Amino acid sequence: MRVHCTAMCVVKKLPVSHYDPVLGLTCLGDELFILRKRNEDHVEVYSTETSQDFAGLRQFTVNNLETRHSNDMTSCPRRRCLFISDSSNSCVHKSALNGEMIARWRVSISPVGLSLTPSSSLLVTCPHSRKLLELCADSGECIRQVQ
Repeated sequence: MRVHCTAMCVVKKLPVSHYDPVLGLTCLGDELFILRKRNEDHVEVYSTETSQDFAGLRQFTVNNLETRHSNDMTSCPRRRCLFISDSSNSCVHKSALNGEMIARWRVSISPVGLSLTPSSSLLVTCPHSRKLLELCADSGECIRQVQ
């Protein structure tokens, strides 16, 4: 039996502490978007083209977002936007890459995990109700739900 190993190396280290844990992260283009529980509604953006000086990184705020340990974030390359789950307010935020709010959709019970389907629909897990919702990424309309 032949075993192949792939070497990995650290390109950059991001300053993360247990006081401001990472709640969600996603990549879009050359940028890494990190949602942290630092200032309740703060999103930090790390560009792979920046230097090691993290003090000057692009940051923005998503209004009306209440971060909890169960928040998540994903991005849609086709629509050039971010989706952030907000279990405290039972909604999903759709945000432009600069933090400008595009939409806010109500979800019946505490959305937690987020993912995109190959056709760019948004999948939302709601563990308390044991549901998986598929939402239209443009309108937030529920396409289907699985219990």
